[in-house]
Amino acid sequence: MLERREFKRKFMIRLLASPLTLIPLLGGATLLIAQWAFGFASGPLAFVGLTGVLAGIGSCVTRFLTGSERVGREVLDELERETERGRQRALDDLGTRLQGDGDPRTERLLGDLRELTRAFKEDDSWSADVGTLSSFDIISGVDRLFQGCVRALERSVRLAETAGRLNVPEARRSILDKRERLIAEVGKSVERLGGILVQVQALSVEKDSDSSALQELRDELDRNLEVARKVEEQISSWNVDISEYERQAVEGR
Repeated sequence: MLERREFKRKFMIRLLASPLTLIPLLGGATLLIAQWAFGFASGPLAFVGLTGVLAGIGSCVTRFLTGSERVGREVLDELERETERGRQRALDDLGTRLQGDGDPRTERLLGDLRELTRAFKEDDSWSADVGTLSSFDIISGVDRLFQGCVRALERSVRLAETAGRLNVPEARRSILDKRERLIAEVGKSVERLGGILVQVQALSVEKDSDSSALQELRDELDRNLEVARKVEEQISSWNVDISEYERQAVEGR
């Protein structure tokens, strides 16, 4: 999952890793440390060392001021590629598990997620019209919604498996009812995700993509992430009930 902290960490590493920054900085620092360690009284040596350190720092500052957008875009592209690989692995693993639940609805929802992922990956022209940090926030928000859908579908498989192991009718009905509610919520989440992706693609044609349209998209993402959070909390509360039903089933055998 994309995290702003990881983006900032890789961004700073990329800035500092430039040879124009590292070579003079490390060279100058080495000379200064050597002079201190061996007690050299050479003024020129200290001057060269200090000059190297300052040159490295200056290069880093210049790179930050003039090339931060380009560096940020490179880091974002790298993180997005990693995230895309993770999405595909998650979808493939989920597809294998869904084959065993015998429910065409979950496989259809998985297909919808695959299609949305493909569309989001193929058309990224919108990102050129917004800043790097805005692009990161949008991509991160979409990924969090996607991951929420995947986790919910995985949970639906576990609920089906649990219901199949229980012989207590009341417990089985309760679990299957929760599964129905969960699948319905996943369907709504997929629809919301599709609507958000439409808004994202619209940024490439909106003249005010850096103001009102972008802010509307941020607000919509925030609202949907809050809905997803509440659904996750609801699912977590079910774990206690399901564990209790399983315990009763074991004791009743």
